[in-house]
Amino acid sequence: MIDWEKKLDWVKNQANTIKSGVKSKQPMKVGQALTKVFLLVVLILAIGPQYTNEDGWELRIVSFALSPANEIGDTFAGIAGVLAFLWIIVTVWLQSKELAAQHKELKATREELKLTREAHQKQVSILEKQAVIFEIEQADRLEMRAKDQFDQMLGLLSELMQNEERWGSRWRPRNLNSSGMIIGLPVFEIRKATSADDAVKQGVSGSLVCLRGLKEYFHKKTDISKSDIRDAYLQCLSFVHEVMRPYEQLSPGQKMRFDSMGLDQLRDNLRELLEMDIWVESGEV
Repeated sequence: MIDWEKKLDWVKNQANTIKSGVKSKQPMKVGQALTKVFLLVVLILAIGPQYTNEDGWELRIVSFALSPANEIGDTFAGIAGVLAFLWIIVTVWLQSKELAAQHKELKATREELKLTREAHQKQVSILEKQAVIFEIEQADRLEMRAKDQFDQMLGLLSELMQNEERWGSRWRPRNLNSSGMIIGLPVFEIRKATSADDAVKQGVSGSLVCLRGLKEYFHKKTDISKSDIRDAYLQCLSFVHEVMRPYEQLSPGQKMRFDSMGLDQLRDNLRELLEMDIWVESGEV
């Protein structure tokens, strides 16, 4: 005796499986449940009675077994066709689900690549900023080193010009009686300098005054004394060139300081003095 209540419970269970499979997007569960329900329907129909005019009531399974071979084949083909159609639907569903998963994965990959690209761009930006900072720091170090060198050389030049009385010369007319006084034109006239910068500025002014005074002597054809220590002033000019050497490495503020002292003018004045006929030639008494 068939327990129809259990069968109904089983059908309800399969219906719930189909429903939950559809909601949770699990095509395999849905396909399996539909296959079971379909086969159960086929089984019920197969064992169910049927009435014929020739034999009266009999089981369909008996009638099916006694049917011609082509009818049996058509029946199995029909059952297989339904199952095949069902699992084609399940297969398409599975492929659709896989394609959706691939699409989601590709989207996640694109997002990851986008984040990676943005991170790379940020890293490049940081490296560029670090490079700029490094260049600025390196420029600052070079400017500081150039300033220290400039200050040191400027201090030595200031000391050299302030001590001209020890190593330099004065030019004066030959017929002028000094009477024990220090007279004549020195190249540098520095008095009470307050700093190296001030001493150099006074030296620039003094060299210009000396140059103008000597030109005045030549204009009046005044016979003046000559100096035999031209080499000392050549060395002084060479030292001025050394002081001017770090100009390009100086900061803008230090370049303004350099320009305000007139070192270019001092260099030109010394060159002109060295070319004038105020020096004792070799063999000249």
